[in-house]
Amino acid sequence: ERVAALWAHLRSHVFPHRQRLGSVVEFKVLGGSLPEAEKLNLQKDFVDKALPPSFSLSVSSVLGSFFGVSSFETEPATRVSFFLACGQVAHISQLRIKHELAAGSILLLPICSADEFDEAYRMIYNVNCDQAAMWGNGICKHGEFVHGVQLTCKDFPLENLQRVGFLPGFFVLELMDKKAVRQRLAGGDFLNLAHSIQPVTTDKVTAHHYQELYERYLPAIRASNRTMLEIGLGCNMDYGPGKSAVLWRKYFPHLHIEMMEVDVRCANKWAASLEALKVSVHVGDQLQLSKKIAEQKGKPVYDLIVDDGAHSNLAIRTSFRYLWPTVNDGGYYVIEDMGSPAFTFLDCEPLPDTSYKQTTTAVAKIVELARPLVLASGEDTHGIAHIECLLEICVVQKV
Repeated sequence: ERVAALWAHLRSHVFPHRQRLGSVVEFKVLGGSLPEAEKLNLQKDFVDKALPPSFSLSVSSVLGSFFGVSSFETEPATRVSFFLACGQVAHISQLRIKHELAAGSILLLPICSADEFDEAYRMIYNVNCDQAAMWGNGICKHGEFVHGVQLTCKDFPLENLQRVGFLPGFFVLELMDKKAVRQRLAGGDFLNLAHSIQPVTTDKVTAHHYQELYERYLPAIRASNRTMLEIGLGCNMDYGPGKSAVLWRKYFPHLHIEMMEVDVRCANKWAASLEALKVSVHVGDQLQLSKKIAEQKGKPVYDLIVDDGAHSNLAIRTSFRYLWPTVNDGGYYVIEDMGSPAFTFLDCEPLPDTSYKQTTTAVAKIVELARPLVLASGEDTHGIAHIECLLEICVVQKV
């Protein structure tokens, strides 16, 4: 069942996104001890259940001769390494050296114990090792947390880790692609429509690069005629409010779009513009409104929730607690700008070293949610299918 969930995730999200680079995949089985016949069966299972119909294996992947292998030698667009043995994640930096993993490699690592799972903290810290998100860790002073130290990406196991995913039984680690490749993966309708907003567009695609996540997940719900909610109208932005509301309407022509905003005067001022976009606004405090909306809805209604609100860890954690039950089956809950409050400002909890386990941040919340999912410990998984995090942003998908 765990491997089946992994294959389904690759087939429905990862490979359709990476098809922009090509449809030939290299699949390697590494670590552990497994007879060649069983490795071949695993490879066949990967071809049958993880690869979309238009994809094929590279010749360099072949353990035996079977349908699904590319008929000509070509450079793989995606390289996947499946690790058989548990206990590999703690030695990931050595694995990279040993196996000379290429840029953009996808590592599928089985997680078999609570101690192994605790590497999840460092993995999420790892993807946030950027000037915007973490390099203020040494100056964060909040409450009892006054012991942060200056950190850089070189302090973490994989300096070039771009994405970390959590699925039943597995971590999915994606190494940083080369710049030109990242631009191709991040390009698409979401980015193009964002840039069509003039003279100034949303910081989702300027100061941040959230298109790298949205281009992977949003196409699946683009034709939806149900409902989405974004927390935060952008009233405190220098370029003015409503930019993301315009983008959502451009991208989702059929969705009913709701926004949440704490600034009453700003929401009233922009009411006519939002009405023209067919966007409605809930006005009030994020924590109180999240509870109120959840109580009013009383059932799943949202295909997408985006938290781009107060950006405090308290607000992020509280909104998720109340609003996650309102997400439809298969829907997404996205948390933006979560790296900076974890390490740098507001109610931050700075790292004294890279092994420290945060307890109060949005990052800590993601780890709390991922633990029962990955370990299948019998605890409530809250209906979570998978979680994926990049720099300052995570997406949680419902089963």
